[in-house]
Amino acid sequence: KQWYQRRVAVGTFFFFGFYAGDLPNPLEVYTILETSAREEVLANGGSVSHHHGIGKVRAQYLEDTISTAGKQALLAVKHGLDPQNIFGCGNLTGVVGPTGALKSKL
Repeated sequence: KQWYQRRVAVGTFFFFGFYAGDLPNPLEVYTILETSAREEVLANGGSVSHHHGIGKVRAQYLEDTISTAGKQALLAVKHGLDPQNIFGCGNLTGVVGPTGALKSKL
């Protein structure tokens, strides 16, 4: 938690799990629940950011959580630190995979 003079920023993470039992479509049910929860958080002024970054799961909400200038700043930092788009491919840029001739050794 961090406290500021004029506003409060509270880091709250939520986790949910459910017993899928004999559900024929557990991934679909999970996706519906997760999407509903994230949209409710955004509708009430929250953020879907995470201490590991926006990630691929939350990338669809990036436009709803930061300004155009904020995204441009993130892209500039990303390009400066990772010009070949090796790390977190597609999370900010939508471009998946390294650019240029460099290939992963994995």
